[in-house]
Amino acid sequence: MRPVWFAANGWRPRYRREHLFANQEFAGPAIVEQLDATTVVEPQDRARVDVHGNIIIEIGRSVG
Repeated sequence: MRPVWFAANGWRPRYRREHLFANQEFAGPAIVEQLDATTVVEPQDRARVDVHGNIIIEIGRSVG
């Protein structure tokens, strides 16, 4: 994990996709990087990784 700057939220996590694990959850804002794509988890969103490695983003579900 490395930080990334979001103007309204300051330094936030930047994750490497291959290091995420099943059932991991995190709140936005955050960025997930992989070789062929970048996923942005916006402020107020919540992300979790399912058992197949998919990132499920719940819009507007961040708890802080």
